[in-house]
Amino acid sequence: MKLGVVLPIANGAQILSKASEHPLPKWDFERELALKAEQFGFDYAFTQVTLRGWGGATKHWDYQIDSLTLMAAIGAVTSEIRLIGSVAIPAMHPAMAAKQCAAVSEISNGRFDLNLVSGWNKPQYAQMGLWPGDEYFATRYDYAEEYATILKELWTTGKSSFKGKYYQLDDCQLGLMPEKPINLICAGQSDRGLDFTAQYGDISYILGTGTGPEGVAQVVRRVEAACERAQRSVKALLVTLVVLAETDEEAQAKVDRYVEHADVEAIATMQREAGLDAAGSTAALLQNVGNATFQNLEKVVGSPETVAAYFDELAEIENLEGVIMVFDEALAGIEMFGREVMPRMRHRMKTSATS
Repeated sequence: MKLGVVLPIANGAQILSKASEHPLPKWDFERELALKAEQFGFDYAFTQVTLRGWGGATKHWDYQIDSLTLMAAIGAVTSEIRLIGSVAIPAMHPAMAAKQCAAVSEISNGRFDLNLVSGWNKPQYAQMGLWPGDEYFATRYDYAEEYATILKELWTTGKSSFKGKYYQLDDCQLGLMPEKPINLICAGQSDRGLDFTAQYGDISYILGTGTGPEGVAQVVRRVEAACERAQRSVKALLVTLVVLAETDEEAQAKVDRYVEHADVEAIATMQREAGLDAAGSTAALLQNVGNATFQNLEKVVGSPETVAAYFDELAEIENLEGVIMVFDEALAGIEMFGREVMPRMRHRMKTSATS
């Protein structure tokens, strides 16, 4: 099972709490995280895209660094870890996205994949005059289908004259083409989102259900069902929050403290914006403060022994390719996981022994 880490490109990362860390996404910090992850043998480094924060007492996500620019820089200072950057469909034309991704792939020697974000968060795009209109809530995966088609045409043939409902290209030239394939990733959790990923993507980001490995297995089965409908196969990567401490009790105390000091103003803004997308699944997932504080991420909480055992259970789930981790303490979490969790993971030891 592959392991990845989220590089926090916005302050506060995935925890909306006054008790959690809020480092600014500065280059020195991001570089240190990426190099540390590569040192410990993580397989992936992932950056999301966000263009506007939720404010509140912590100014959550109000300070961001661009995903593709950061991945290009990370690609230049690393040599092995695979990089996953993100593009938001409303914010960038697919031809420009194809060109920039090809450049990152070149800089990283082909270690780059793209997370394609359909973009449900209206204020992020409306602030720039880029919101297509509220009908986009219902048609965003129609846009995504055309977008993905253009990306693949440009990456594989170097040109596109695609004519669709939303995008029209006329002998568009890519120029420098990627020498190695760029995988497409999507995090859609609705049936429509999963169907899009199964038809056009290579990797499906999934969220758990809060019920442990069995809940994760249920979501993987939803991905498998979508693949059956599309008659294609895609990999599933679980995105999860990891909270580590020396003991289970200490780790749970950290979680309790984050919830107790939740940034309720930022959470209210997040819930309000998610609620604009009536057809999506995000709003329903963020109804209680406990979920919303951690953006509904599956949580793995405990000592190194407990976390290692949990990951070994995940490794037994058929067709789960790996786990992308958010750490509540970014640098300390990577170091503790690398030093104290990885050596205790049975499936990781087997992988090391046979590689």
